[in-house]
Amino acid sequence: MVATVVLACVACVGAAAEHEDLGDRAYSERRYSDALVEYRLYLAQVPDAQLVRAKAAMAALRAGELTDAAEEYVALAIGGGDASVGEAADGLERVVRAAAETRDQAALAAAVNGMRQIAPGRALGQFAVQLASGVVDGPPSEEALLVLFYAAAGAPDARMQDSLMYAYAAGLRQLGRCEEAHLDYDGF
Repeated sequence: MVATVVLACVACVGAAAEHEDLGDRAYSERRYSDALVEYRLYLAQVPDAQLVRAKAAMAALRAGELTDAAEEYVALAIGGGDASVGEAADGLERVVRAAAETRDQAALAAAVNGMRQIAPGRALGQFAVQLASGVVDGPPSEEALLVLFYAAAGAPDARMQDSLMYAYAAGLRQLGRCEEAHLDYDGF
């Protein structure tokens, strides 16, 4: 009986290693979506494999699956030590940039939330302009408001902070949250 359990465990590890190898091959061939699938199959069997989690996060980022990338980077930070947190925060910054460029509000919000969760002291002010440009032009949404709020909190100067808070208040008003918008407009 014990031998059967040991053999089953060895078979699972072997199957997981095969998924990592397939993921590595797909990644090297720039088939990032395929690599992400393989890494996730590996992680389904060995969820605490930090190296594979980092590979999955990068594959998701390269595949343009930005919300998935943010989720993988947060999982990397939660499952690892200080080095993993630093790597994950760096990855989330890359997700912020990519999401702002593609105007992916959900991914932008996921990356900002992730950054706040794993590295709350890490300044997002350096991304204030990117964050704002990624959401101001689009229709208002809860994700956009969240991003604007955090961007304003980390704005590099008072002028940028005022501009972002004005955009935040305007978004609140467009979403019918006039009472909250009124309070923010009063600050000007």
